[in-house]
Amino acid sequence: MTKLSSISPKVLLVLFLLLTSLTYGGISLYVLSNHSQSTVKQLQSGNSSFELESAKIFMEKYLEVAEDRIVLASQYQGVIDAVSVSNIERLSFHLERFKGQNQSMQFAVRDRTGQLLFEDTFRHPASKQEQAIFDAIANQEVDDRILYLLHDDANHICIKLFMPLLQGSDFVGVLYGETAVDYDDFFGSFVTNRERWYELSQISSPIASLIEEDNSHTHSHGHHSHIPIKNKYSEEDWLLTQTALTRGDLVLTQGVSRSFVTNQLLSLQKELINGLLIVLALSSILVFFIGQKLFVNPHKELAGSKKLLEESNKRLAEQERESHLLATVVKTARDGVVITDNKGRIEWVNSAFERMTGYRLDSIKGLRPGSFLQGEETSVSTINRIGSAIQQGNQVKAEILNYAIDKTPYWIDIDIVPLRNVKGEVERFIAIERDITEFKQLEKELEEQANNARQANDAKSLFLATMSHEIRTPMNGLLGILQMLVEDLEKAEQREVLQLALDSGEHLIAILNDILDLAKIENDSLEIDPHSFKMCDVTNPVLNTYQTLCSEKGIEFSLLDNSNTSSVYRGDSVRIRQVILNLVGNALKFTASGSITVSINPLAHSAMGFMVEDTGIGIPAERLSSIFNEFEQADVSTTRHYGGTGLGLAICHKLVTLMNGKLTVQSELGTGSKFSFVINLPSIEAEDDKHPITEQVDLSPFKILVTDDNKMNLIIAKGFLDKLNVECVTCNSGFEALRHLETGHFNLFIIDNHMPKMNGLETVRKIRQAGHDDLVIFGWTADIMQTSTLAFIEAGANEVLTKPLIKSDLVEALSRYLKQIK
Repeated sequence: MTKLSSISPKVLLVLFLLLTSLTYGGISLYVLSNHSQSTVKQLQSGNSSFELESAKIFMEKYLEVAEDRIVLASQYQGVIDAVSVSNIERLSFHLERFKGQNQSMQFAVRDRTGQLLFEDTFRHPASKQEQAIFDAIANQEVDDRILYLLHDDANHICIKLFMPLLQGSDFVGVLYGETAVDYDDFFGSFVTNRERWYELSQISSPIASLIEEDNSHTHSHGHHSHIPIKNKYSEEDWLLTQTALTRGDLVLTQGVSRSFVTNQLLSLQKELINGLLIVLALSSILVFFIGQKLFVNPHKELAGSKKLLEESNKRLAEQERESHLLATVVKTARDGVVITDNKGRIEWVNSAFERMTGYRLDSIKGLRPGSFLQGEETSVSTINRIGSAIQQGNQVKAEILNYAIDKTPYWIDIDIVPLRNVKGEVERFIAIERDITEFKQLEKELEEQANNARQANDAKSLFLATMSHEIRTPMNGLLGILQMLVEDLEKAEQREVLQLALDSGEHLIAILNDILDLAKIENDSLEIDPHSFKMCDVTNPVLNTYQTLCSEKGIEFSLLDNSNTSSVYRGDSVRIRQVILNLVGNALKFTASGSITVSINPLAHSAMGFMVEDTGIGIPAERLSSIFNEFEQADVSTTRHYGGTGLGLAICHKLVTLMNGKLTVQSELGTGSKFSFVINLPSIEAEDDKHPITEQVDLSPFKILVTDDNKMNLIIAKGFLDKLNVECVTCNSGFEALRHLETGHFNLFIIDNHMPKMNGLETVRKIRQAGHDDLVIFGWTADIMQTSTLAFIEAGANEVLTKPLIKSDLVEALSRYLKQIK
């Protein structure tokens, strides 16, 4: 006891653990050794039986397939007939179908005389045995329907099957079938050379005596013994198990290496011992630590405190290093950094802030940044937003104008972030400030440029509107008088001269319309107006306009409309017609002789293709890329020779683009040009015809009041309406028009836009406010900019007529509202 008491508790604990582990380990090893042997034997026996049964099932199935093939082949009449007449070619052809692919079978055939009639190239013959079997079958010395022969030589192992060929009951020959036996292929998942193997053998059979003399070449496994492989594999080294197959007197033998079983036992015992050692080790460690904690180490808490102190010192050193690194980054950063307390008073700033503002830290410490950085032009709303965020302890981002120490203004992008303690309370704020003065200056310059561009665009729009009005107003009178004179004159020569003047005026209006359309496109104010229409709405104006003009110039004009004439389409027929008219007009201008062809072809997916082809002068290849530019023609001299502004193709290109299409051109100098475009025109259900016939329409139900401050315009309007047998009264001011309308005599009112004192828009509004909802109102303006047209419609007008007034346009407009006033 004295000796034990002198040993330290820690050593005693170790000795106790060693003694306990040795005792427990010895007993466990004894028990495990006995039980592991019986366990391995049981597992091995069960596993071998299962594998052998699986291999047997496989071989039975394999032989069944082979037997089915030779039976089918021997019963196939084509094979029997070929053997009967010794037709080797037909015999080979018929046997080919029974060979199979995955389990190939080789064939040979002997006729009734025993002559070898056919043999596959890769078959392995066993001449003596096969001859003996043939004689036995031919002489009916055996009772088996199918005879099997296991052929096993040094180079090849196979199973041969023999089947008589009968024509009715007559013997005509013997069919030999051969199927290979490949142990690696059959039992590869079970077999390794060192652990186990499988082999076939053939026991005594009814024909054994017939082939005894050559048996040594037929079987390498012994003379019909039940264990034919005994001489090859010693039972001292292998555990042998056999099972008989149901076909061909075949036996399947399994060999399992005794050393493999022994190794499995040793391996299992090794794993068990290792597991036992691990359990002992873990148990010893656990007991050691528990004993040390409870009995051995009364100073454990002190040691733990010492360790925690060391770890804390390590963390503090790491944090100090990180803080030093962050401080260095902040000090050298290009952006200004400001740290304040939770009230927004400055505690620290970096050198970038000092350079940006000119203030030193010692002069501003304890101050709020806004007290010395903000000035008279600093946004009050931004100041309030930042102040509110700081009071609520929230992050805030803003752009604000500050002033440096020398009162120089500068813009900053500021991001203020609250820093919270572990309780979530705001202790400080950190602000990152970036100088964006140059960016704001650039932004201001871009805004000024945009404003200047808008002003210039507005000025251009005003100029175009004014020029349109100033040109169209006199042109209204000129063209109106010419239209009335052409109808009144009886002499053809006089009408022809006036018609030339009328065409010239209309050409001038067309040029003005092109300029205005181009301006609308550039301003994005021209909009596509999809509506229902028939293709004749597009083609008829083209035919009416250019058929006569082309004929007079000696040019053949053709319009090929391949669309469904009864279909109704959805699209902007006005703009489609405008593009085709422009393209045909362009073709007519540059074609001296030959032909101009317009074709319309429906395409897939509701697309419609349009093409205008001419035999004109063509376009040089180097100018094709710029032909759609504004004021651009193929040659500068073209304008002088053929005329034109060069706007037509540019407008066509832009209009097609607005309709989600693409205008393309193919041309060869001296041969002609081909312009084509494809747009989407969905076909819709036919609607009632909304295009009234404007010829020979009785317009007498109309009682029209026309108001315009230009006397010539009133003369033109009244002249047109008188010829249409329409009752018409004119006046020259909006006030006078209101007095006339109070009588209730009129059902249609036409009024000019630009008039003194009360213009057309004001007059229309007063009429609608007075309750004249049934009155049809036509606005009449020389300003055809879309804004003017929309203004008339928004004021209450039903329709807007443009100057110069074309009689056919007036008739068509009146016809649309004829039913409404009846």
